Amino acid sequence: MNPLSLPVATGNATSVGAGILFLILSILSSVIIANLLRFSEHRRSSRLVVIAANYITCTVSSVVYGLSTGGLSLSGGVAGLGIITGVSFAMTFWLMIIAIGRVGIAIPVSVTRLAVVLPIAVSLVVYGERPNTWQQAGLALALVALVLFGRSAGGDGRTVVPRWQTFLLVLGLFLGMGINGVNMKIFEEEFSVDASLYGFLAFLFGTAMLLSWALVLTRRRERVTPFAVGLGLVLGLPNLLSSVFFILALRYLPGIVVFPLNDVGIVIVSALTGVLFWREKLSLLTRLALMVSLAAIALMNL
Repeated sequence: MNPLSLPVATGNATSVGAGILFLILSILSSVIIANLLRFSEHRRSSRLVVIAANYITCTVSSVVYGLSTGGLSLSGGVAGLGIITGVSFAMTFWLMIIAIGRVGIAIPVSVTRLAVVLPIAVSLVVYGERPNTWQQAGLALALVALVLFGRSAGGDGRTVVPRWQTFLLVLGLFLGMGINGVNMKIFEEEFSVDASLYGFLAFLFGTAMLLSWALVLTRRRERVTPFAVGLGLVLGLPNLLSSVFFILALRYLPGIVVFPLNDVGIVIVSALTGVLFWREKLSLLTRLALMVSLAAIALMNL
C-alpha cells in the first residue's frame, strides 16, 4: 500500500494514531540500519563503501517509486533543498568518521543526540508549535535521556586533546546533524508531501551518493568488495523508508514531539537488539537512561 495514499486525518485521535504509526515504522527502519552496519563490522567491511552503496538503492528507489505514485515533482525549491540536505548528509557522515577517529565514540554520540535541539527550536520559534504541560516535561526528560546515553557511550581509551581544530570538528558535527533535522522539517512545512516527497529524496540521496562514492574512490584504503556493495544495496531500502516514514510522522505530529521521540526510540530499541542479538551488556548509566526515556515517551503522548 502506498503510504501517501492515506488521507489526511481530520480527527485529532486519528491524526495522532497515524503519526505514532509512522514514527514507530521510522524507528524500526533506523534500528534495522544500525544492526546491518553492526553486521558489516563483523565481516570487516568498509563502512564507507556500505554507506555509499546504500545511496544507490535510495536514489533509484526514490525515482522509480516517485514516478509510479506521482510524488516526483521536481520544482526548483524541492531540488535545491534536496541537494543542500544531501550535502549535509554526506558531510555529517564524513565528520562522524573523523570525530570517532580523533576523540573516540563518546563525544560524537553525545553531539549527535543533542543536535535534536536545533529542529526543536525551529519548530518552536519558526512554526509556532507549543507543547502542553505534559509534553514539556517529556521533552525535558528526553533531552536528559539523550545526555545520559551520550555519557554512557563507551570510548576506546583515547586521550582527548582539547584543541581548537577538535572543537570546530565537533561543532561541525553538531550543526550538520541539526541541519539535517531542520531541513526535513522545512520540507514537510513548505512543500507538498504528496507531490514532492520522492523528488526531494531523489535529490537528497543522489547528491549524497555522488559525494560518498567520490570519497570512496579518493581514499585508497577503502576496499570495494562485493559483500560490502551488496550489503549496502540491501541497507538502502530501510534507509529510504526511515526518511519516508519520518517525514510522514512530521505530517501528523508536531516536530517538538517527533524529533526527540525518534532519537530516544532508536536508542531504546537499538539497546534492546544489542542485548538480544549481539549479547551486549548494559551499564548502570544506560539502564537509567532507558528508564528516563520510557518516562519521557509516556509523558509526550499525554
